[in-house]
Amino acid sequence: MHGHRLVSTTVFGWCQSPKKIGELAGEITNLKLSLTAIEQRVSVVEYSCAKVSSLDGEPAAQLKELQSSAVATDIIINGILQSAGENLANVFEKLCSDVNHKKLPIRDAFRLRNVKDKVRNNNNHAPIVVELFSLPDRAQLFKSIYSLCKSRNKFLSLSDVDQPGYGKVYVHESLPRV
Repeated sequence: MHGHRLVSTTVFGWCQSPKKIGELAGEITNLKLSLTAIEQRVSVVEYSCAKVSSLDGEPAAQLKELQSSAVATDIIINGILQSAGENLANVFEKLCSDVNHKKLPIRDAFRLRNVKDKVRNNNNHAPIVVELFSLPDRAQLFKSIYSLCKSRNKFLSLSDVDQPGYGKVYVHESLPRV
């Protein structure tokens, strides 16, 4: 009963003071504006959540497709011994010229590293990966290598690409991971 009297006295005090009523009306207006802004934000979040849930794994599939398409232009060269200070772009350029193919633009060239190979044979035979820009370039290079090997009736060798030794050089495509 005592709490009811306190509320009545407080409300009566506000009604007696127009200044207090104006302050309360301002507070109510601010609360309405804040509530409207919050409702808009919630709507945006709900829309975003609905959009994300509708994707159902699309980003992962798109990422896998992009990775596969990037690997699809790569070639791997096996059999060329590693040398100190080698420039793999120059090694690839020399391979292209030796198989009567034009110089191809490359994104990158590097050797694959394997910890076991490093311990076993100091990584001297680590494969070279050359990342090309397009599939047609890769296909034309393979065609040039095939034509050279067919005309000579032998495999591509180290001597064919001006490398020391008599071993075979294998050039093949890089297959994407499944």
